[in-house]
Amino acid sequence: MKSHLSAIAAALISVCAVAPTSSAQQGQVNSRSDGFFVGLGVEGDGVSTHMAQSTIWTKTAGGGVGLVFGYGFTPRWSLYSDLSTASIDRDQDQGGRYSLRHLDAGMRVHFRTGRNAVVPFAQFGFSGRSMIEHFPQYTGSVLTSVNTVESRSTGVGFGGGMNVHFTPALAFSGSVAWTIGNFDGYKLNGQRWEGVPWHATSARMRLGMVWFPKA
Repeated sequence: MKSHLSAIAAALISVCAVAPTSSAQQGQVNSRSDGFFVGLGVEGDGVSTHMAQSTIWTKTAGGGVGLVFGYGFTPRWSLYSDLSTASIDRDQDQGGRYSLRHLDAGMRVHFRTGRNAVVPFAQFGFSGRSMIEHFPQYTGSVLTSVNTVESRSTGVGFGGGMNVHFTPALAFSGSVAWTIGNFDGYKLNGQRWEGVPWHATSARMRLGMVWFPKA
């Protein structure tokens, strides 16, 4: 999955490199960021974790999809919400995969909107995460049951990116977002149970499209 993350990073860098040539002609409206907007994209996810009172970090990675929607009440300031889900590969010692889900809500600020086709943005807010993993149990070679473990976390999220507008309403969008916080809520097959809290920093690199219907 490291190659997946590297490919997305390379695409973001290439967008930055061509950004100056994509600038709008002066006096012409080439981008909008007020009103309702919605976007969809593919992403690479990375997670760094360590248990409480431990200095050993474990790093895993995977890929998924994400959806963002929001409302710009001025050309610069917007409320946004972001949902994503990814499949994460565990390290080689543990093996297997788990699902990582994010739900973010906060503020987004757009820069240089209006006459410019390239519009950078920054965002910050609250973030909720869940990790879901299924553990099959066998008797001999026969599958007897599947246990589901879910871990939950609340924290803060922040990041940024840029929208490169083909038209005022439609843009290519690249972004990077981070979430920090502790996982301290657990469920086993839907029943709550006590577990050891652990810290996790997750990062998401996304490429996709965003649409501003009002433009």
